[in-house]
Amino acid sequence: MTIDDKIISFHEKINFKLKPLLPSMLKHHGIKLGEIHNGGRNQVKVRAFHFNLLSAKRGTCTSALLFSSNIVWKEIQCDEFYFEKELKEFAIQCLYLLSIPLGECVVQRCGKKEITVIKIRSLKFGELTKKEKELLLLTLENKNKSFENVTFGCDIELMVKNLDTSSFMNMDVLLKEGQIGLDDAIAVHKKKVIHPIVEVRSKPANNMTELFDDVFLLYKKLRKATSNHDLTIITDAHPFGRFFLGGHIHFGNIPLTFQHVRLLDQFVTIPFSYVEQKPSFQRRRYYGRLGSVKENRFQGFEYRVLPSWFKLIPNSLPLLLWVEFLMKNPTKLEASNFQKKDLHSYYCCDYQTRSLTNWINENEDYFIEKREKALFNNYVSFLKKLV
Repeated sequence: MTIDDKIISFHEKINFKLKPLLPSMLKHHGIKLGEIHNGGRNQVKVRAFHFNLLSAKRGTCTSALLFSSNIVWKEIQCDEFYFEKELKEFAIQCLYLLSIPLGECVVQRCGKKEITVIKIRSLKFGELTKKEKELLLLTLENKNKSFENVTFGCDIELMVKNLDTSSFMNMDVLLKEGQIGLDDAIAVHKKKVIHPIVEVRSKPANNMTELFDDVFLLYKKLRKATSNHDLTIITDAHPFGRFFLGGHIHFGNIPLTFQHVRLLDQFVTIPFSYVEQKPSFQRRRYYGRLGSVKENRFQGFEYRVLPSWFKLIPNSLPLLLWVEFLMKNPTKLEASNFQKKDLHSYYCCDYQTRSLTNWINENEDYFIEKREKALFNNYVSFLKKLV
């Protein structure tokens, strides 16, 4: 079997059938396409297969001219600089958004936050270097494994405000509970470094019912602790400044593929976005952009797109069971490329022509079997209560 045949076989196994989209579709995710614009900033060129990095190179312009195509590429050996790590992750995400499972993306930072895509395209196996081919074969081998003992987890972010002073708190008082910790984000208050974002971290669970029981217990403990100290819990997606809050879901022994992530984007996040309270379109364009994932050490990945759902925990079992069904049955479902109307509604606050009802009408007949239909209806009922 040739390598191309192995790739086709792998896509058949995970039921990935999406065709690559034109680069212009990136603009509907709020991503800029641009010309070569060195301006003293390095470019990063990434080659990847289904979120797995095959190579990353740093490009430096050899010409004194501001606009130049004279780029010298050198391999990035490790994550020497945070900004390059961010560029690599962004480039891979762009390949996902265009449904390019094996491809190349060149990006460049053009401001504090803005990143421009210089070039993006599909690759054929024959275009890869020897090292890239070896990594691709290893990736196929790892993703083709028969995964057993699937596990689930989550970390849900929030902030805590003092009702008397209206200031956000460094929650040392709550850290006696091992499953309540602090995010790495820092702030300086009165010359003291604090970690204002609190994380509620579940234990690894064998199923979503088990995870729900765990986080619901943590929810009640945190509610009690804050009320005892005259504090209030803030879960807005963008509470203030440079801080954004998410509700991340973790998967163990589930391969990180375009198919798995697209099902979560398509059947969980997009409908959730229609009923989100106080949505942050700024968060959605950065930390909550569709396809925001990270590989984890449990042979799985962390899905980082959803906003914080801490306040929804008591009623969140339908959400969690729906996610479990999608992740355990990726081959039964067909993902689709994003529709422009959904993307406009997701990213643009002044383009709200879509509703949850529209989404339900378009998707309710897709789920036919009794169990999947019941799970779909339960998730829809959960969403309707948020309106």
